Amino acid sequence: LSINRGHDLPRLPNRALFQEHLNLAIAHARRTGVGGAVLFVDLDDFKMINDGFGHAVGDALLVQVARRLRESCRADDVVARQGGDEFLILLSGAAEAAGSAEALADAAQTVAANLRIALGQPFHIGETELYVTASIGASLYPSDAHTAELVLKHADVALYSAKDAGRDGYRLYAEPKHDTTRELAVAARLRNAEKRDELVLHYQPMVDLKTSCIVGAEALIRWKTADGGLVAPADF
Repeated sequence: LSINRGHDLPRLPNRALFQEHLNLAIAHARRTGVGGAVLFVDLDDFKMINDGFGHAVGDALLVQVARRLRESCRADDVVARQGGDEFLILLSGAAEAAGSAEALADAAQTVAANLRIALGQPFHIGETELYVTASIGASLYPSDAHTAELVLKHADVALYSAKDAGRDGYRLYAEPKHDTTRELAVAARLRNAEKRDELVLHYQPMVDLKTSCIVGAEALIRWKTADGGLVAPADF
């Protein structure tokens, strides 16, 4: 059964083709000094829309989201579908940003802000009106990374920073102050865990010591991994 494949999506490149465009853009940046940016866009709580309104509405929403992303970017920017409700945008370098990471960062943040405004307008699907928000992470090249794989990885890290900050926002990639290899691995696994409904609630009773009666409960999240084990909150 195919779910949210988005057959009617505008003709967007997939991740593989996007990476080819990014490789060419990075090579151009090495020759000219004119960098660019990659934006990683992820709709917030898209699963709730799928569950609440059905996958047909979810697919129609993705079509409209893709169209708005495309319309909000310049003609020479590349908008691609990473998969599911995730999109990638390649902002090609502009002459005014040449040699200036600060100017490029400002340009990336301006685009991210415009994308949020565009996505913040209501979506009309049949008689259903939907409002969505998006989290956006951005990585610059060549200042943040010199390879396509690392630029995409950094954009993903920035995206999760935006989600950690409360969603409906954007973040630029920032160099971590310590080794985050383990954290990155957990973040990658946690994304799949959320989409596979592996996060579960456990309730710990709160007991009145005077009466020995249960007076409430504390809700504690646990991560049920594929092997059936439970991961404690402190570990993720």
